[in-house]
Amino acid sequence: MLIVLTQDQKIVAWCLDAKSGAAQWGQLAVVNEGGAPGATVLLKRCLAHVGGNENLCITGHGNDTEVGDAELSGKQSWTWSVSEFADLLASNLPQHYGGTILMEVCAESMTSFAANLAEALRQKGKLKGVWIYGYTKAVAVTHTFPDPAKLAKNVELSGHLC
Repeated sequence: MLIVLTQDQKIVAWCLDAKSGAAQWGQLAVVNEGGAPGATVLLKRCLAHVGGNENLCITGHGNDTEVGDAELSGKQSWTWSVSEFADLLASNLPQHYGGTILMEVCAESMTSFAANLAEALRQKGKLKGVWIYGYTKAVAVTHTFPDPAKLAKNVELSGHLC
């Protein structure tokens, strides 16, 4: 499943474009409800539909410590901290989730959102054995999504085990 966490129409349009490679992630869900409460409710609903071993790709605006809508829409925006997002994943993915997670968000350093998320989940004792991949630099809106079956071979990504 690919979950888009932004109202940014450039990102949404690119995910819908056949050239993006998004289709290899399966179902596309767009979290574009205005405001934090609505976005959180929709994200929980999306995560509840992820299969037990289904790979999950999450894209949106972000940095090393938060992910979401980057305040593009003023009060209608939302963001989640690493800790908040870890709690959302742990509480809403299937029990004993065994897929791989790719955080398609920008990073500013090696301690990317993905690395911080894996550490937060490890500290919480959640999603043990799940690989979380992410970027250690900025990510172009129109880059091609990697093949989920080849994540470990992709040199642009760094992986972290919970």
